[in-house]
Amino acid sequence: GTKKIVNLRKYIIKDSSRIRAVKKIPVDNEFAWLMGLYIAEGAINFKQTNRLLQTSGQVVITVNYPGEEYLVARMKNIASKYKIPIYTNMVGSGFDRSRLSAKHFRLIYTALARYLREAAYDGPTRARFKRVPSILYEVSPDIRKSFLKGIFDGDGSGKWGHVVRIASTSKKLLIDLVWLARITGIESSLFNEEVRLIWKGGMRYKKSDLLPAKLFIKYFKQISKAINI
Repeated sequence: GTKKIVNLRKYIIKDSSRIRAVKKIPVDNEFAWLMGLYIAEGAINFKQTNRLLQTSGQVVITVNYPGEEYLVARMKNIASKYKIPIYTNMVGSGFDRSRLSAKHFRLIYTALARYLREAAYDGPTRARFKRVPSILYEVSPDIRKSFLKGIFDGDGSGKWGHVVRIASTSKKLLIDLVWLARITGIESSLFNEEVRLIWKGGMRYKKSDLLPAKLFIKYFKQISKAINI
């Protein structure tokens, strides 16, 4: 099929030679993984110049330190590939600010932040309003798996390829993930504030634990325009 592209030109209000980052990003395995990691552990920041215009956008992804430096290394490679400027800084934990236990990885690209504000939320840019970007429904199963792996790497538990648990305060995101997993060939079930992805033979489960088909039909009708069917 045709490779899907995130066209960031439409999110650039005033083009400039100073913007060296790639303006059309193909949704390949690496970028899908990055979007998954963002959905799990990311936020966006803007400098609010007035009520209508948000400038100086940053995509901020938080990783544990030490322990998740491998995620930082992979993000650096992706940012370099698309010429996106980055900045990292250490931050304290929620209980002891003097104890530096996490790292903020910042992608300094306003157009990308604007894209995620539009594509990754169903309301304000808070965790409980996060969604799966609709473009993920149009890519190959292999790329969708990379997106799911990004979410798992950021905030999942369990063993990839067997049984995985992903928690979220966003009910719509959880339903999105159940649906995305199933059309990718991975069994999934929905629990209270948690999704479980189950590969064949990973665990025994009851059909009553799974999401009813009616919810999928209703949901599919809601997103049909976004995924061009």
